[in-house]
Amino acid sequence: QANPSFAIRGKVMAQYIYYVENKRKMSVLNAIDGYSPLLANAFVEEFKSLGGEILSEQNYRSNTFDLSEQVSKIAADSLTLEEVYLPLANKSDVPAILSQFVQHNLNVPIYGNQDWFTAKGFETSPELSNKLTFTSDYYIDFNNKAFQKFSKDFLNITNIDADRNVLYGYDITEYVLNIVKNFNSSRDTIKNELESGIIFRGFHNNIFFDGNRVNKFLNIVRYKDGKFELVDKFKAGK
Repeated sequence: QANPSFAIRGKVMAQYIYYVENKRKMSVLNAIDGYSPLLANAFVEEFKSLGGEILSEQNYRSNTFDLSEQVSKIAADSLTLEEVYLPLANKSDVPAILSQFVQHNLNVPIYGNQDWFTAKGFETSPELSNKLTFTSDYYIDFNNKAFQKFSKDFLNITNIDADRNVLYGYDITEYVLNIVKNFNSSRDTIKNELESGIIFRGFHNNIFFDGNRVNKFLNIVRYKDGKFELVDKFKAGK
């Protein structure tokens, strides 16, 4: 599975915050809709297993625009709280969430999922928005020379833009073809190589499989001064 599972997504965010950001005290605010609770549960389980502390776990129904009760409970720990994990189910919830953070003077870093990529309403709180970091299974560096050449060649040949959906398919195909080319042997040999931990550096994301057969890489993206920037390509540990 080239696209990381929800379990991997929650795990990556927890490990990144714990090991890279060196934070130990978190709260979680998630929707009860869609995959938001799956991400939240995976995050909480991993963060606790690493030794971190979850101060408060709050949830809400998406498109409910009064989150004052949930945010006030999180803000009650503001003296010890370091960050909030906030996996969205619906990008339209962002203005209401940020507004409540501002009203409760909750000025802490926010971590989330890739739905933040397409969210609107960051102008509700520029200061908070500049503290937003999230995981994403894609990030396209349009300034990358290799990507620019590939994109131009692909458009000339197919008359199709090399968007994220194209890159999902291209990267995994290139990954598999490289293995087949380099290990032109039996099916079992190819299978073993696929699971051996080879890292493939793709345009949209890195790819790494082990015995669990699920890609363990995600992009870490940060919003800063009106732009999204790539911070890291992070691989989940065991």
